[in-house]
Amino acid sequence: MCPPNSRSELIERSAAQNLLDYVQAFQRVAPAIRATSISVAGGVAAYTGPGSPLTTVKGIGPSIRERDLDEIERFFGKHEYTIEAAPWLDEKSLRLLADRGYKPSATEHVVIREWQELTLEPHSQVGVLAPSPWSGLMRRGFELPDESPWRELTSAAAHREGATNLALPGPNGNWFACAQLAPCAGLWILGCDATLPEHRGQGAQTALIHQRLHIIPRAGLAVAEVAPGSASERNYLRCGFKLAHARTHFRR
Repeated sequence: MCPPNSRSELIERSAAQNLLDYVQAFQRVAPAIRATSISVAGGVAAYTGPGSPLTTVKGIGPSIRERDLDEIERFFGKHEYTIEAAPWLDEKSLRLLADRGYKPSATEHVVIREWQELTLEPHSQVGVLAPSPWSGLMRRGFELPDESPWRELTSAAAHREGATNLALPGPNGNWFACAQLAPCAGLWILGCDATLPEHRGQGAQTALIHQRLHIIPRAGLAVAEVAPGSASERNYLRCGFKLAHARTHFRR
């Protein structure tokens, strides 16, 4: 257990609000999915379609009790889901998860960057893209199939309230990389980083990270979720981000 502090609480509450924002975007642009959510154990449980990575629980803790798991399990019913937890869960909560059959399935890193002067100028060609082409670019960049739930997921991301959808064009004018910046619960979330396979390794993500950092106001705290050891994590760390904590994903 990592004792809770004001920074970890801010990050986890923001993660819960971000998930709720996605649910609301699903409800606007993909009502057939019947996305819904509940507040539970300090966080949010969300259903955004079968097989969706956002059919999950975020922001819970620092304690989970049996009644919380009962509520989560009733909410999801027969659907598969993930419980994402920061390292602040107490020992009683971890034992409860184990006793109920939940096992660690994955880990993600939360990286943060406090506001500081930037030495690089913003990329002159980065532009804001309309939701529909940006959604398609995100789907192709992540190599996702053009089917449910991925089509609805990228559309919901593109229509997330308050988000700025950025993209980078190549010499021929075709967009080949995208990213998003979204204010959320006092933080600025950097996400949806995707580059078309044939253009990877050319600095597109780094350019989009710097572009977003230039948008964030003074005193803003930037947050991103990355896979441990991934190229994305290395890019964020090179841009001045630091590891805040790791989240463990539990499934049964």
